[in-house]
Amino acid sequence: MPAIKRTAVDLLTKPYATQAEATAAIARALAVRYAGAAHLATTVAAVQTVYRENIFPEMKADWSKYPDNIGHLDSAGCFRCHDAKHSVDGAGKRMPATDCNSCHTILAQGSGAGLAQVAPAGVAFKHPSSDIDGLGLLCSDCHNGKNQQN
Repeated sequence: MPAIKRTAVDLLTKPYATQAEATAAIARALAVRYAGAAHLATTVAAVQTVYRENIFPEMKADWSKYPDNIGHLDSAGCFRCHDAKHSVDGAGKRMPATDCNSCHTILAQGSGAGLAQVAPAGVAFKHPSSDIDGLGLLCSDCHNGKNQQN
């Protein structure tokens, strides 16, 4: 597919009002540009996935609007908005700010033999210091780059 990266980036950076509008426009544009291409369906799905996972027109949020807040040790990362104060799921329920399993599949945790017990479906995160469980802290509240021991 000639110039697919350039084409995909062009489509990803166009202004769309909603994700539904964007995914439909991406599918139409790629179908016209690469009609008959062997991997067209896979390519369309991949570009739509990139859009859905990185650009949120209803929230006016994308990679050009905010600094790189990936992670949560030196910044609040996604939790700067997706906390118990701001984010609401589709049913109108506040989302927990400390649900690590929202983004991560934790395969094993602990030390020694605990790390050898891998759970392919994932396990719920447990902070090594159980004394902070239930306090509603974000990782960045303590892990802020200033107080790091390791």
